[in-house]
Amino acid sequence: MLGAIVGDVIGSPFEHCNVKSTAFRLFDRGAQCTDDSILTVATADVLLNPGDYAKTYQEYYSRFPNAGRLAVSVGGDSDTIASIAGAIAHAFYGGIPRHLLEPVMEIYLSPDLVEITMAFCQRFGVPSSL
Repeated sequence: MLGAIVGDVIGSPFEHCNVKSTAFRLFDRGAQCTDDSILTVATADVLLNPGDYAKTYQEYYSRFPNAGRLAVSVGGDSDTIASIAGAIAHAFYGGIPRHLLEPVMEIYLSPDLVEITMAFCQRFGVPSSL
């Protein structure tokens, strides 16, 4: 989950302008959490507090309307690809490097999203950082 969120934020500036190189700045200007992060946290919320998935997704959409707008306006899908890669890397390596995790949790996610994310990780034994 944390890898998905970190990947989403890192990939978000390249949504309209994909890069085919590894030589780019992490957390570049315009980095933000997108619909991928919002719905990842919404899913965690339902797993932590059993409820209706559709209703929870609608609630999160209404609280974070720009996430839906971003999903519609994208030209490429860099944030989703980076989100998937981050989730796989998190599982494979067993954690996220602090220099990637801390900016996301402290700058890009709102406190309520951080709270749910960390509660999910704690309940399900997900390691947070290396």
